[in-house]
Amino acid sequence: MKAPSWGKAMGIVMICLGALSIIMQFYKISLRGFARIQSDVMDGFGDIPIGDKPNPFGSIMKNMFYMSETQGNIIMIIGFLGVGLAIFYLIGGVKLLQAQKKNYIMARNSVIVFLAFNLISVVWLSMNSESFYLSAMLTYTGVGVAFDIAVLIILLTSDKSAYGIGEPTVQEGKETVDDFDVL
Repeated sequence: MKAPSWGKAMGIVMICLGALSIIMQFYKISLRGFARIQSDVMDGFGDIPIGDKPNPFGSIMKNMFYMSETQGNIIMIIGFLGVGLAIFYLIGGVKLLQAQKKNYIMARNSVIVFLAFNLISVVWLSMNSESFYLSAMLTYTGVGVAFDIAVLIILLTSDKSAYGIGEPTVQEGKETVDDFDVL
């Protein structure tokens, strides 16, 4: 049985979002190293005087980009967990392209699990967002939560009869037609 067009579209969207998320998770893993390098560079700027006064630029930038060792470790752990969950999300999107009940259930569960992971990440990042890096990550993760909610709503409210779940939805007075016949 063919997957409905909404299932194919959501599968492709999930594949794209999963791939973007994998890239972001690798960024989270490497962020601790970036923060250390950034700190060293900003220390160097503080050593350059402006006329006869000390340069405040280095300390201002260091405070702006500062990340504690604990924050760096936690964000790295979040990144490692995120890679695995993003791969699970991407596989859920691939599975949604085939109309089988188990594929729909896997796609739905992968969205729910990744949404929960993103919500936990948003809470942690909100409590630790004094760093520019963490604030930027909070923004990205918040947008990811919005996309995950939209995908979940579409998955839960669409006609799942092609996947063998529930009864086909037929509007009164209209016959059921294949999605591609309309196009």
